[in-house]
Order: sequence, then C-alpha cells, then structure tokens
Amino acid sequence: MFMELKRPSHDEFFKYMMANKQLARDFFMAHLPPTILEQVDLDTIKLESAHFIDEELNQHDSDLVFSTQLKNQNAAFFYLMEHQSSEDPLIAFRVFYYIMQLLKRHILYDKANALPLPFIYPIIVYNGYTPYKTKPDIYSLFGQFEDLARHVCLQPITLIDVNQLSDDDIRKHNLAGLLELSLCRSIARHLDQEMVLLREFYLKYHGKVDCELFETVLKYDVFKWDE
Repeated sequence: MFMELKRPSHDEFFKYMMANKQLARDFFMAHLPPTILEQVDLDTIKLESAHFIDEELNQHDSDLVFSTQLKNQNAAFFYLMEHQSSEDPLIAFRVFYYIMQLLKRHILYDKANALPLPFIYPIIVYNGYTPYKTKPDIYSLFGQFEDLARHVCLQPITLIDVNQLSDDDIRKHNLAGLLELSLCRSIARHLDQEMVLLREFYLKYHGKVDCELFETVLKYDVFKWDE
C-alpha cells in the first residue's frame, strides 16, 4: 500500500538523488560558475567516499563528495556538498573543516605524490522554509573583525628565515635578536662574528634578564654546529 511507504528524510532523499550520475552532472552544469565549467569534464563525474567526516561535527550525515577530471589534465577537481534543511551559524566552519579533512586524506593516501593539492569546491544545498540568511563565509564568523580576518586568514604564511637576517636586523630586534642569532646556522656568518654579537647582547641585557637565558643560549650554540 502506498500509505505504508516510509517517506525518506530530506538528507536521504538528497543523497539518493545525487547518486544518479546524470542527475548530478545536470546539477553541476546548472549551478557551477562558468570559470569552473570551462576547466572540468563533467562526463567524468564520480561519487567519492566521504568517510573522513568527523561524526561529532556531522549532525546531518549528508555530506557528499564528487570528483571530475580537469580537461586535458591528469588531475582531479573535487566538489564537497552539504545539504541543509535548517540554518547553521557554523556551517562555514564545518565545511572548511571538511575541506581540510579531505586534503589530509589526500596527503596521507599517497605522500610521495601529495603535491599539487587538488581543488575542492564547496556547495551548500538548502531547502528550509525561510530564506537562508546566514552568510556562508568563514570570514563572517569573526564578527566585527571580519575585515581583519580577510586580511590575515588564508594568506601566505609569514616566513622568517633567520639565516637571511643581517647583523643590523638582529641588533634592531632587541632581545628577540638573541633567539634569531642562536637559531641561525648560515655558514656565511662566522663563529667569531656570532660571538661578537652574543657579547653585545650579554653586555646590553646583563642584569636585566634572567641569566639562565644566556646559559641556555651558550649550551645551544656549543652543539648546534655538530649536527
């Protein structure tokens, strides 16, 4: 009897329908931006495993991961899909976490060929009763500091190569220069040159900082060239 049939949940229905290759292809064709459609071959669409998702964060158990090949390239392009029937103020965080987990799985699967990393395009499909108002943007989670987050987060990581610091740079950095000088292992800086700078720091900060700091520096410097 029709009335005895159990109606699938929103998530079950979504996953079942998207498992159809032709339907999934048409869905992506309709919703992906032209810049991506120009690069991917939707005829190679494939449903991937999403077992990497943390069950404690995955409240709906509805995530889907698809892959397609890039045109004329031996590389995959991934799509991370999350179905939502209600708003979640942390959805941007959860999706970002899933992306990191997917990249982690990629790296662990074949460390020798981990690079380059694959592209992962996140998509949220929402079917709640009211319009979705929560901003699906990781930066918006920082509230009043959203602009600062855009400037700081997901930018190239600050790199401090201590071997490239000049003696003048090290002197200008005050007590932090003591750490930088000790970490430096550049063969361009001779031992006698390093000792001159160490003496300068000692004379400048003797009696102003714990003497144990200088004792630790000497112990470290004695053995660092033996590696």
